[in-house]
Amino acid sequence: MSFFVQRSDTSEFRKRFRWIALVMTLGFFVILGRLFQLQILQGAENHALAIENVVRKVTLATTRGRIVDKNGKVLADSRASYNLYVVPKKIDMTATWPKLAQYLGLQQEERIRLEEKLTKIREDKDDPRQEQQILLKEDISWEAVVILNQQQSELIGVAVVSVQVRFYPYGQAGAHVLGYMAEVSSENLPKLRSAGYLEGDRLGAAGTERAWESYLRGTRGWEKVLVDARGRKRNDPGGIIDEEERRVDPIPGRDLRLTIDADLQVAIEKAFKGELAGGVAVIEVRSGRILGLYSRPSFDSAALSGANGKAALREAFRKLATDPLKPAVDKTVSGSYPPGSTFKPFTALAALEKGLILPST
Repeated sequence: MSFFVQRSDTSEFRKRFRWIALVMTLGFFVILGRLFQLQILQGAENHALAIENVVRKVTLATTRGRIVDKNGKVLADSRASYNLYVVPKKIDMTATWPKLAQYLGLQQEERIRLEEKLTKIREDKDDPRQEQQILLKEDISWEAVVILNQQQSELIGVAVVSVQVRFYPYGQAGAHVLGYMAEVSSENLPKLRSAGYLEGDRLGAAGTERAWESYLRGTRGWEKVLVDARGRKRNDPGGIIDEEERRVDPIPGRDLRLTIDADLQVAIEKAFKGELAGGVAVIEVRSGRILGLYSRPSFDSAALSGANGKAALREAFRKLATDPLKPAVDKTVSGSYPPGSTFKPFTALAALEKGLILPST
């Protein structure tokens, strides 16, 4: 048998080889086309997505403006408070959550309630809050803040944010004039998001706090930080975060000066000692400026603003709703009363005009 005689299956082998080569060539061009799409056509978009995986935008709280009296004495100011935020999808409910609950010193009832809240959000795949920082606990203790900062590396998805809470140095004197703050409700939050309000924010709910909300509020800032795959903050080696877009500083709210005299407010409050209800308005005759405005019974603006915790907040609103003397009503501007002796000058003027009496009567 000759070695030069062509085997019958050689042509079939070559035919298969050509088909394999064709398929591999087509596959190569498909991969090449996909690479062109990802790196050239969608390069900028994919680069931005990659940056988002390692860059986190952290909110920087602003400072609400002060309210002062005509002499510059502070009637309403803000103090530092610390709120705890978590990203539900990032927090490990098996490893991280028990440690967090321990560091916060949560009681059993509160721990179960917060755990159920997180679990509900994590299980709802359509809930947008899974990837967002949500407010978990307000005004945590300074001891807890120190511990959480020390254990930050093992608390993935947990952040402590410094915020400002309102306090009123003169207590209930002038509470109706100043008003109080309230947390943004879930019903109003969708409408207020466009104005920059977030879950857990507070805004003026009554009095001067409400009337001058946009003036006092200020604008929050933000900062971009680099994080690793576990959400831990790390130093930027350079070039990942654009320096021009790294940070926007918060703009503090503006201070507001009233014509109210704080010392006069305190004097009126002392004069009302022992009285159940009433109201006083002290007006400067020449200018019409209101120097004193006091209504009794009054209320604690700080408690209604949530500065003393949620338990005190609920108790303060319970008293407002059940007190028969209606402390929520400002009796100097909202009450309806018979004019009494204040109307006598008008009847005297009418009698003089008709000649029924003389100026010497």
